[in-house]
Amino acid sequence: MIHLDPEAREAFAAFLEARKEYCAARVVRGGGEYIRRETTDHLDRFFGHSRAGDLTRWFTDAREVTETVGAFMAITRHLRHLARGDRSVAAVVVGDGHSPRTGAYIATSTAWRVISVDPVMRQRKHGVDRLETRSDRIEQTPTIDAECGRVVIVAVHSHALLNDAVRKVHNAASVDVVSIPCWVPQIINRADGSAVTPDVEYADEAILSPERRVLVWRNVLKRMVAA
Repeated sequence: MIHLDPEAREAFAAFLEARKEYCAARVVRGGGEYIRRETTDHLDRFFGHSRAGDLTRWFTDAREVTETVGAFMAITRHLRHLARGDRSVAAVVVGDGHSPRTGAYIATSTAWRVISVDPVMRQRKHGVDRLETRSDRIEQTPTIDAECGRVVIVAVHSHALLNDAVRKVHNAASVDVVSIPCWVPQIINRADGSAVTPDVEYADEAILSPERRVLVWRNVLKRMVAA
């Protein structure tokens, strides 16, 4: 049994009630699509996490939780070559916000080295092993040396350019990308300007946000130079 702060649990319960009201309103206007599709699977996964009690402090509401868990589930389902116990893997979280919420979730769910980058990141002791935080724009942050390991770039509602993130990674065996876009288009371009098509694209019904589209690119370094 995981013991959570009662105030945090109450806040999440209140948010879920608000989401139910929102869904009911959309049913009236949208013919029932939202009520049929939204689930609480990612919240269930979060509260089943062995470090849920520690992780709760990084999130302001349930929507953020489902976005983070949705991104991690995209990795585990569609990038199966990235073993959770492989210490040579690095995850670069672009646009992680004031607090490294997605970075902390990934670091406590794997043995990977994790780097969370955001210009508004608050630098403070976070107590999470293998998690580095950087208060930078991704295009301005120092180069990330992958030390010949695999890298996954994670962008949850990020405003940064994915190409800038990919260019910051050096000495990588491979680079994969997972993005959950908001209103800022998330595109990976080749040198000639043409777009690299995502390998996987879907709407995640367990992300409690209208911006629930998930994009996954595999081995983008090779594909960015190929015509």
